[in-house]
Amino acid sequence: MKVRPIQWQGSKRTETLSKLLATKLENWLLAWSVDAQLMASVQAESQDPGHAGIAWRMFTRGDQAIWVSARGDLDKRLGLLLTGVRSGDSAGIAGNIGARAIQDLVASLSESTGDWVVETLHASPDSKDIDARFGASRFAIDLGPEQFAVILNSALANTLLPRERVRKESTLVARKAAVGKTTVSLKVVMEMGEIPIRSGLEFRAGEVFKSGRELDQPIRLQAIDGRVIQEGRLAMHEGQRALQLN
Repeated sequence: MKVRPIQWQGSKRTETLSKLLATKLENWLLAWSVDAQLMASVQAESQDPGHAGIAWRMFTRGDQAIWVSARGDLDKRLGLLLTGVRSGDSAGIAGNIGARAIQDLVASLSESTGDWVVETLHASPDSKDIDARFGASRFAIDLGPEQFAVILNSALANTLLPRERVRKESTLVARKAAVGKTTVSLKVVMEMGEIPIRSGLEFRAGEVFKSGRELDQPIRLQAIDGRVIQEGRLAMHEGQRALQLN
């Protein structure tokens, strides 16, 4: 059974990824579009982007994956849009150009020059593969009159925007080192039982007050705020009163 770690990208990471993809999309347009006025934008999508029931194109390379929604004849429409030609005799050529442009777009977005395995899905991708809880990131791309969705899996998103790793030596230290020279006031508390207030008011110097507790019962060592730290027994050490901890 494959275990998928929970790793939300988070709003800040998603926003940064959107800007990163927008820059890559602009560079891609410079290489493919004959229309210098053609503009593109990238917008992060919600968990339910509303692309159910349409075909998707899945590109995989190692553990990285990217899905592109392919509503209708996306290759042809994209080819016509990029080349500026009208539908007709050039429709077949436009389809080939569009398919190559999409492959180059995937390579541009992923910063990879390696070969990608392409598969057409006639249904939505596996819900777990594109679940935001497992690090997938969804984006809507507007390219002039064309709109399509792009989903990056966690491996690809984390490659484009590496996560900061916690350095143990800089953030996690031993308790003794963290406390340093901090001091704390301590007090020893010996339970004496209860007596009438009147009896307490009649105490005189030299009197012996019997506590009602056994001699070997423990005495509490407390911080000044009353928090019990340890228990022990009265002792003598190097000529001074001491507490031998249990």
